[in-house]
Amino acid sequence: MKSNDSLTLDLLLAETLEEKDADLAYKNSEAYRHQCEIDSIVRMYRERGGDRVKSYLLQVEKHRGSESAGRLRIAALDRLGLGKLDNRKQR
Repeated sequence: MKSNDSLTLDLLLAETLEEKDADLAYKNSEAYRHQCEIDSIVRMYRERGGDRVKSYLLQVEKHRGSESAGRLRIAALDRLGLGKLDNRKQR
């Protein structure tokens, strides 16, 4: 028979494994990839400026469509805190 300490450790290990599995599942998800792409666009804006971001989003529009580029643009503006300032009409 296991002691209480051993049972507690087993429960903690099981929870840790479940958390790791959940984290791994999230990192393999489309939502995680989207957040990483938003982070990349924000970093691009800060390091290379708005013209580089426009060029990138035009490439996204070309390959994935205007809806996808629009979602990325809106999410990046929100992350930068500029979402409320943007009243321009989408292409």
